[in-house]
Amino acid sequence: MVIFILVALIPLTVVALLSYQRAYTSLINLALSKMEQETLSIMKDTSIYIEHFASDLLFMSGTSPVQGIIRARDNGGTDPVQRIPYEVWVNKLTHLFAVMARNKHFYQQFRYINENGDEMVRVDYRNNKVNIISGTEQLQNKAQWPYFIVSQTLRQGEIYISPINFNRENGKIEVPHVPVIRFSTPIYDKIGQFRGIIVSNIYVANFLSRLIVNLGKIYLTNKEGFYLSHPDPSRTFGFELGTHYNIRHDFPTSLKVLKLSGSDSYVTVDKTRNEVVSLQKIHFDPLNPQHYWILIRTIPEDEALGAVNGLRLLMLGLALIITIIVIFLARGLANKFTRPIIRLQTVTRQISQTHLP
Repeated sequence: MVIFILVALIPLTVVALLSYQRAYTSLINLALSKMEQETLSIMKDTSIYIEHFASDLLFMSGTSPVQGIIRARDNGGTDPVQRIPYEVWVNKLTHLFAVMARNKHFYQQFRYINENGDEMVRVDYRNNKVNIISGTEQLQNKAQWPYFIVSQTLRQGEIYISPINFNRENGKIEVPHVPVIRFSTPIYDKIGQFRGIIVSNIYVANFLSRLIVNLGKIYLTNKEGFYLSHPDPSRTFGFELGTHYNIRHDFPTSLKVLKLSGSDSYVTVDKTRNEVVSLQKIHFDPLNPQHYWILIRTIPEDEALGAVNGLRLLMLGLALIITIIVIFLARGLANKFTRPIIRLQTVTRQISQTHLP
């Protein structure tokens, strides 16, 4: 009986283990691939959203009031081409900025800054209201800001995209904090001379609110690993607030593999967190591929690998059923072979105990 059980179960066990290993590997790869595709889809959606900001900025920079202001400034206050005063062109550009901000809601500010870094036209959008900023006491000089300095080196039609940080007024962080990202593009006159930039400030909260998932969690960090979006808002913008919440502390192994691989994506089962973790770089600035954000998507391991766990239970159940069947077969065969022997043994014993005449 024991021999029969061993002969039957050992091959079945080997085949079952090999089949389970292949099925397990396939299901794991399928789950990781699905996770990676979901993260990639979120990344593409964010990239397309960013492209809309760039498109709006180029549209605004190409409108007639921009060149009209330049011509009027060069001609003592009147545009020699269309005979329109400088103030009228300023009002027209202000109106365009205001309409764009009012209709789209996610713009915090539009500005035309001249070649000296002085704000010439500025429209703010706060609390669902358009505020037109005018007067030398309110308009500021931005000649030392990175977006102005970098934009001077760009060609017409190119766009500088700033890092995400808190908005500042007169060099001080605005309170309450307003996270923004700035898009700027240079303006050139008809002879190719640099004449300033058009800048749009975007409320970061509006496009970060698109980073939502029905299952698991989602995070966004800057290149240095500080959180821009986190399920716990108190962990965001550590580089501005002086806190130390960073992806390096929460996902150290995954981040290290991502950077060493040179790839834009990495997905793994993080046993220390009991989660499936997917990391995806978002190269938000076409002119600077080395500038990127890191999108992190996580799902509890039990949820992401539900099919794998189901396979494990199925295999254990099948193994138990097969073992029971083999034991019953072994017992039946053992009885079949031993019953005649036992009967013969009984008869022999009876004969030996009988006194023949």
